[in-house]
Amino acid sequence: MTNLPAPPAPENLLGCARQYQAAIHLRGGDRVYIPAAVLADSLIEVQWERRLNGTSTGRIVLAKQHLARECCAVLGTVEPWCHELSVYRDEDLVWQGPVLRVTEEEAAITVDARDITAWLARLVNTRATNYPKGRDIALISQDVITGNLNWTTLAHPTTDWPRMLAYLSRVNAGVVYRLNRAGSIWTDTVLTIVQELADQGFEWTALGRRMLIRPEKTETKDRARARLVPEHLPGGISVIKDGEDAATSVFATSQTDTDPGVTVSVSLPRGERARRSCGRLDMLVRHNPRVEAESPAQQQRRRDAIEKKYDQREKAIRQDAQADLNRILEGPNTPTERKQAEARRRQRDEQIAVLRRLEAKERKESDDRIKEWEKVLTALALRQLATKTLRGRWPVPTVITVQSNARLSPDAPLTVDALVPGERVDVAAIGFCREVTQAMKLTQVRAQWGGQGGESIGISLTPLTETITEGP
Repeated sequence: MTNLPAPPAPENLLGCARQYQAAIHLRGGDRVYIPAAVLADSLIEVQWERRLNGTSTGRIVLAKQHLARECCAVLGTVEPWCHELSVYRDEDLVWQGPVLRVTEEEAAITVDARDITAWLARLVNTRATNYPKGRDIALISQDVITGNLNWTTLAHPTTDWPRMLAYLSRVNAGVVYRLNRAGSIWTDTVLTIVQELADQGFEWTALGRRMLIRPEKTETKDRARARLVPEHLPGGISVIKDGEDAATSVFATSQTDTDPGVTVSVSLPRGERARRSCGRLDMLVRHNPRVEAESPAQQQRRRDAIEKKYDQREKAIRQDAQADLNRILEGPNTPTERKQAEARRRQRDEQIAVLRRLEAKERKESDDRIKEWEKVLTALALRQLATKTLRGRWPVPTVITVQSNARLSPDAPLTVDALVPGERVDVAAIGFCREVTQAMKLTQVRAQWGGQGGESIGISLTPLTETITEGP
């Protein structure tokens, strides 16, 4: 018989929502435009999400028959990006973000919104980034966000127009990333840059109005928020031992059809590879990391310095030639002296030709050194990727899978405040032939409320790198 943990106190359970409310705020979320009380009678459907490394959505549906004429007129003035949707569960704010679309039909009005990170997807980076000695990738991401939101332009004369900076929370990822773009701009949206950096070892999510940037959870050393059993996820659990996920070595390459690129490999220690080994299992990952040993401006300065050095040498030779020519022109001179002057001219022409060959050689050697350094930086990035990919792939992992958006039962030992994407949640397959407890990471929360239909909260989980226990 399996001993289950003591049941949590009622205040630590998910429970059922007594009510949902929605309000419309002005951009920034601190000034009410349409109070929740005005929309209460017409609110017939609510949806909200939380996503890991992604922008979540929110939606409300209002029945027009329950809207007063004055309220309907005010709703007609709601503008995408100028107003925000706020969703409350039992009076607690659970979601907030800019309105993206307002759809009016004969019987209903639907308001669709995105969380605050949607602003970053519509913000093109205009700030130079330069970290040649390396910096924590989470801190680089924060710098990119704050640098662009604090930059005023003619398009919008105020800084931090979404009012995000006060709600931006960062914990260093512990991964140093070299980024050298002095004098050049990484032209992409801020959110795309953040996501590309996040792939190197941190996670981000929006929680209410807050944006969290935190180290990526890849191991089971972090304390679990809760331990779920099949009763908490009815019909949503499977136990799988899948050889497709197994590997004893990972090769990471930047090779393309036209470029040999760089290839690195990471393998398990010999003893680990031999233990219960069923053969060599390689995994190939293709990735072209964005690395620069120097910016275009730095490259131009380096090449200009080489050219200037040889220009000065050529100038000295030509000045000597001009002085020689002046002596001949001033005369008188003998035929022998003129022949000697002509020989010196040819010699100087050869010297200049040699100088230009030396210049081309030095420039090529300098370019080659930069290319070699870029290969070193690429190899470092690929090794990090290969090491990350190899984690937990041997022995063949036994994992618990939870169906996407599996519905949580009201007695699940998780409050809505604890449903934070990126947090660890353990799932125990109690009563299965292969009883395991798996450390998992919350990747998505999706809630829906439909008036008389009540509330439904679904979650998506992904396994961490280890199975904690096997057996009852």
